Formats: sequence, structure tokens, C-alpha cells
Amino acid sequence: MRRRDVLIAALLSCGVGAGCAKTAAKPVDTRLDEVLVSQPTTAEVTDYEEFIGHTDAMFSVEVRARVNGYLDKVNFNDGEEVEKGAVLFEIDPRPYQATFDQSIANLEQGKARLTRSTADHRRAEALLKRNAIGFEEYDKIQGDFAETKATIGGAKASLDMAQLNLDFTKVTAPISGRLSRRMVDPGNLVRADDTALTSIVSLDPMYVYFDIDERTLLKLRRLIAEGRIKSRKEAEVPVQVGLADEEDFPHVGTINFSDNKVDSSTGTLRLRGIIANPKPQLLSPGLYARVRLPVGKPHKSILVAEQAIGTDQGRKFVYVVKRGKIKELDKKTGKEVEREGDLVVSQPVKVGSLNKGLRVIDSGLALDDKVVVSGLQRVRPNKEVKPVSIDDYNRKNAERQVKVAGSAEQPRLPLTVTASADPTSTPPSPSPTTAPAPAR
Repeated sequence: MRRRDVLIAALLSCGVGAGCAKTAAKPVDTRLDEVLVSQPTTAEVTDYEEFIGHTDAMFSVEVRARVNGYLDKVNFNDGEEVEKGAVLFEIDPRPYQATFDQSIANLEQGKARLTRSTADHRRAEALLKRNAIGFEEYDKIQGDFAETKATIGGAKASLDMAQLNLDFTKVTAPISGRLSRRMVDPGNLVRADDTALTSIVSLDPMYVYFDIDERTLLKLRRLIAEGRIKSRKEAEVPVQVGLADEEDFPHVGTINFSDNKVDSSTGTLRLRGIIANPKPQLLSPGLYARVRLPVGKPHKSILVAEQAIGTDQGRKFVYVVKRGKIKELDKKTGKEVEREGDLVVSQPVKVGSLNKGLRVIDSGLALDDKVVVSGLQRVRPNKEVKPVSIDDYNRKNAERQVKVAGSAEQPRLPLTVTASADPTSTPPSPSPTTAPAPAR
């Protein structure tokens, strides 16, 4: 009986159905997650609103023939630049040259008749004074004289028209700019004011059209009413333009037009800026353009890295590392004790415009705050972390690169506090992922 009790006690101590071999417990990694932190910076910034637009030519002309005829010559290469007045096309001038010569002959004939009528009229006046002719004959001579004078006027007008049509056989460039391709080849019949021959667009300066939404329009008008910004009538309103492959806005111009009403179907107002496009011309009509419009005077602002900003249900926030009290159990005594540590705090912020890769923070952040700029995917509010300054990380990384120079190990690149290509992405952490911090 005693032996049976000993066996039952042994089974109970090992666990029924389980082996009595004890497994050694793995040590818990209590290292804290490292996060890169940086303090906000200050700079003089100007608030901007950004829009999407497109470029357009200041002048655009579709070249058409002014007279009927067969096309003889094309005096340009497709797509080249021309100056105003350059001869682009030549239409067969022979019919119009013949009409011009006939008009000259008609004018000379009229002049000869006028000379004879003038002499007859002079003699008739002298004879009438001596009562040598009657009034009926005098009136006939005077009427012939007036009719001949009118014929001269008609002949001159016909000559001018013939000269004009003859000149129209040479189609010239109405503006300076860049040509499109020719639409008609030599030998084809062209019709006056109907046949399109080519088109020309001006290149310098260039227009940029964009639409501003109703909220922005009302905001600008209220700022003008408060005297915080000036209207287009009071001063030149600058505008900055960036193309599809440009990160910044290098093209600067001014607003020179705003529409007289808001489009009710889209709730937008059309604006137009004018920007210089000197040679070699980078801009051409129809390009996609990013437009930035200033909406205030320069002021000092707080800026942080774009990748440090998170979004929670449409609200913006940043993670800030602050010293705080941490409650935990003492391993020796088993009692709850307090100690200080670096805790992650979610801080709501109000963000502004993007300025040279950094995001403006309008409110919610102080200059001495330590903002988490890397390792955001492993942090959560009230979690203890090990903050590492970006400057310290880059300095240690530079020292490490010196040590591994010449070896096969790939050195790390320095981390900079700039805006990432995707604002929701997170830069790589400087240390491998570790086990979670001990329970509080």
C-alpha cells in the first residue's frame, strides 16, 4: 500500500500521461526596441495651396488658305520654328497674276477716258459761258465726265483686290512659333477659308491653366478682405509650376486671369498664370503641371519629417518619446515598483504644407519633443522603447563604414530626415526586431 501511494504521488508530480523529463526554460529577451528620434526644426515658410493644371500656348493659329488654287510649294520642314511673316505655302499664282494685269489695264483705260472727258468738260464750260452750246449738251458732257471719274475709282478698287489675291497665293506665318506638320501636299486643290494647311503655337511666354475649388476660393477672398494677402488688382500674385518629372516648382510666373464665375457643375474657378519659357524651350502646350499658389506671408513654423506623421481615421498624429513612470513587479520581492523610462506617446497634430521635404506642423508639437521618425511599425502608445538620435546613428554608422572599408560587408547608408516617396511608408530600423518589452 505504501508503494502504491509513492507511485501515485510520482505520477501526480510529473503530470498524468506526460513524461517526467523537465525542459529547460528559454531565457526571455528583455532588450527594448530601438527607434530613431529627431527634434522638430524651425524655418520661415509660406503657406501654399497646390493644384493640378496644364500648359497652353498664348497664341494658337490654324493656318488656312485665303484663295482657291492648286498648291505649288511647301517652304518648311514639319515641326520647325518660324518667324512671323515667313512664307509657308505657295499657291499657283498665274490666274491671279492675269487678273492683276487685267486690272492694271482697266485702270489705264479709265485714266485715258478721264483725260478725254476732262478736256471735253473744260471746253463745254467755256462754250456754255458764250452760249455756244445748249444746256442739254452740256449736261451730257458733264455726266460723261463724272461717270469716267467713278470708273477710275472702281478700277483702282479692282486692282487692289487683284493685288490682295495675288499676295494671298503666298501663305505666310501670322505669328512666330512652332509649326505642326503640313496637312496638304503640293499638287492638291485648296479652298479659301476651308482647307487647313498647318497650325502654329507660340512658345514664349506660356500659359498655365488650373482650377481652384470653392473652399480655397472663399479662403483666399476672406484673406484678401482681412488684408493678409493682396488681390491681383493690388499686386502681382506669384505662381509656381512644376512638371511631371520635377519634384520642386522651378518655374515662376504671375496670375494674369481669373474667370468671372464659378463652374456650378464642378464647383471650381478657372485661373491662368503666365510663365517665361526662354530657349531652349522646356514647356510646350498640353503638358501636365503641378501649380502652387501662395496663400499668406512668410512666417516661422515647426517642421518634421514626412515619414514621422501617421494617420488614424483621418486624423494626423506623431509618436513622441517622453520620460514617464513605469510600474512592474520586482523579481526578488514580487512587489510592484515604479521606475522611470522612455515611453511612446501618440500626439495629435495639425499639419500644413510640405516645405523642402518637411511637413509643417501648425499645432500639437513643441520644439523640444523627441519625434519618432523610424521604427513606427513596432511602436504603440505607452510602450517603452530605447530612443536613438538620428545624429548619433549616422555618426556610429560612419565609424562602422570606416571599419568595414575594404571588406565584403555592405555598409549602411546614413539616414536623413526627409520626406519619403510614400508618406505612409516607414524607413528601415537601425536594429533588428527584438522581443517585446516586459509586461508592466
